Order: sequence, then C-alpha cells, then structure tokens
Amino acid sequence: MDRMEDGLLVIDKEAGWTSHDVVARLRRILGMKRIGHTGTLDPMATGVLPVVFGKATKLADLIGEGDKVYEVVLRLGMTTDTQDITGQLLSACSLLPDEDRIREAVQSFIGVQLQLPPMYSARKINGKKLYELARQGETVERHPKEICIYDIKVRQIGMPLVSMTVTCSKGTYIRTLCHDLGLKLGCGGTMESLRRVRAGGYRIEESYTLTQVEKAVEKNLLHDIALSVGKILSDYPERVCLPSADRLLVNGNSLERSHLFHEKGNQEECPEELVRMFTSEGKFLGLYQWKKENNRYCPYKMFL
Repeated sequence: MDRMEDGLLVIDKEAGWTSHDVVARLRRILGMKRIGHTGTLDPMATGVLPVVFGKATKLADLIGEGDKVYEVVLRLGMTTDTQDITGQLLSACSLLPDEDRIREAVQSFIGVQLQLPPMYSARKINGKKLYELARQGETVERHPKEICIYDIKVRQIGMPLVSMTVTCSKGTYIRTLCHDLGLKLGCGGTMESLRRVRAGGYRIEESYTLTQVEKAVEKNLLHDIALSVGKILSDYPERVCLPSADRLLVNGNSLERSHLFHEKGNQEECPEELVRMFTSEGKFLGLYQWKKENNRYCPYKMFL
C-alpha cells in the first residue's frame, strides 16, 4: 500500500452519502484514523468535498474557509419541511411567476444578508444537532447568520424548475436560498438537486470518487491523486530562517523579521499575513502569521 501519510483528497461525493460516511469509508481505504472533511454536504448533494488526512487535518478549518460554487435546481410551486425534495410536502401552488419575475427575484438575493439556518441542518444548539431535534418534531429558536451571495446565474428555466449557479460564502444554506426565493415569489420553492462544483480552490474537475481512490490505493498510486501538505499551502509566501534562528522555529517560538533571510522587495512594506516558514536547511515546519501589534511572526499551524 502507498504509505502517503499526510495530505488532501478532493472527493466527488455521491448522492446518499453523508460527509461522515465518506470519512468512514476513507478510513478503511487508507488504513488510518486521522481523517476529516472540510465542509459538510447534505446526503442528497453531490460534488466537491475536500478531505484531509494525517497532519493535514490541522488545515481543515483553513481549507473550509473558502468560497463555494454550487449548481442547484429549484422547484417552484411547493414547500417541504426539509426545504428540499426529500422532505414532507407542506404546501403546493399551481400559480407560478413568469421568467422576468423569477430573474428579478434571483438578482435581489445577491449581496450580504442574514440567513436563518434550517431546522434540518447539522448546526448544533445546546450540544444537539438541529436535524436530530427536527426528526423528534421539535422546532427551536435559531439566530440568523450573516452570509454573502456573490453571484447567481440563471442557467435555464423550464417551469417549474429553475437551474442556477450560485457563488457564495462559507456557511450558506442553498436549501434555504431556494426556500426564500419561493417565499419572495409567492409560490413556494424547494431544492430539487444540488452539486458543489468548487470549494475554495478545489474544483470538480480535479475530484475523485471513493471507488477511484480505492483503486488508486490498490495500485500504490495515492501520490498521484492526493495533494501533499506542501502543495496545499503552495499559494502562501515562503520565509526562511537564518541558521541562528532555526532553534526558535523548531521549538515553535515567534520570530522577528531579523531572524529571517532578507525578504524580497521593499523592507518597509507590511509582511504577508500568513507564510510558510522553513528552516535554513529548507525544511518546512509550519504556517506563521504576522502579528502587527507584536511586530513579529507567530505560529499559526505547526507541522513538526
């Protein structure tokens, strides 16, 4: 078996699987326990699910912060308790709006806004997941969360279905967007299908199904489809310690600019916020964050 121990796999999640299911299957395939996903997808949804393993699990929150792009189909004329097609029907309406009104309503949702998390979601309140409470017939008070819809493109309208591409911030519920669009149009709406085509910098074109991952591992080709920690962080600038400061870095101490080899460019410019920190011999040891108030780099994520 290929013994790559740290890295990231861009999984193309199949419908019917929870994000937890994907992690459990990968633990068996890779033969390791330290695995985590970087952003939940509904069981009915498909598409990009970045999964980290080994020391790369330290980067899960960082990777999950990126924007998301979804291809979604909205079904107008009905509402459900789950805000998607898998739920129980709550209402139906045969009077549907025309295309111009639909496009106008869609555009009104672009921008920063407050969104109320749905009851059928993995968000926790008092230690319990909302969907667990919803399945027990309970509804609890939820607080709206600020999200941003950067763009919505209507790809096709074939009533009662509206196909859209949505670019949004982390934490946006596309099911709720569909529900809210239906409310605005006065006919109700629910999510028919959902596919995530991008999560941060990871795209559907570079994703692999679980079956493909399993076959790659069987052939000792995990290195060909997984990204190393260095590759994951390749977009972050590089800083290299002077030999005299190597011990500080190895011990996870903060570093002054004088501890580093001469940085490129104007030395009066503000340093990058997050950088990859290397020893003088070129060994990568972690991400460091520039703290302006301390005038030094401080450990952010260490990979000792």
